[in-house]
Amino acid sequence: MSVELRTVLEWEGYAPLWQAYTAVSGLNWRELMLSGIAAGMEGRAEWLYLSVCRPYLEPLCAWNVPAASGETGRFLGKLLQASVMRLSDCLARVAMRDRGDKLLGSSHAFPIENEAFLGLERVARAGWLRVIPAFANGVDTGVETVAEHSVKTAFLAGLLDPDSFGWTFLMGLVHDQAELVIGDLTPEQVNNRAHKNDMECRAYEEMLEHSGLERNVIARLRQAFFECMEDKTRSARCVHIADKLDMAMQAMLYERQAGICLEEFLVSSENVFRNYMLNDAI
Repeated sequence: MSVELRTVLEWEGYAPLWQAYTAVSGLNWRELMLSGIAAGMEGRAEWLYLSVCRPYLEPLCAWNVPAASGETGRFLGKLLQASVMRLSDCLARVAMRDRGDKLLGSSHAFPIENEAFLGLERVARAGWLRVIPAFANGVDTGVETVAEHSVKTAFLAGLLDPDSFGWTFLMGLVHDQAELVIGDLTPEQVNNRAHKNDMECRAYEEMLEHSGLERNVIARLRQAFFECMEDKTRSARCVHIADKLDMAMQAMLYERQAGICLEEFLVSSENVFRNYMLNDAI
């Protein structure tokens, strides 16, 4: 059975999305988190994230998202086209108060004893370790980390939800941060999704408690993480869709690099999309 999602993403009309996706992968998760912490993780941080992503978003303003056939193609195309139509207004607003360059990349003080809170770059994506022999020995092999995945998910989620770009981007940055404690569990290791969610929530609460961060920052991070976990708002659902879109796109990149078939990851992503379609959740 052919996977609709593969057909859609291989379409030449999706080249602008691939270009932005490839470019944004150069952003550093740790620097984004530190800059947000320095900005208090409030509205100023959300403007910062939109400002930082502005160079990657601007080319998409002129993107005419093709009207793909098939349920998955129509679902994704409709979401992206609606978002692209709002991008120009969002970017015009941030252009009036651009502060990103002043914060990102600068040095931010962070208590050395609390560095563990930012250790997500040491966690490898377990799925790739399982199926790609070259990555079997872990992070040092160059496998995608959870931090890298989180940056791309944050960007794609913000693209799907441009009116709340900064907030949705923040949710994307932290949506897998609890994996620093529980690890990146594969579907084969998860017998009960609700139990896994509970583990992640308890782990993140403990991480925040020992983070040494200011109370207002902790409150904002907690709000972002738990809103994402509850999956009841448009922004949260955009993060979950982006999470699977990133997995599919990364799988296609690895297919080309490793010369193997990673169809299972595209099927998994498409199944999640279909679930949102069936429930008319977004």
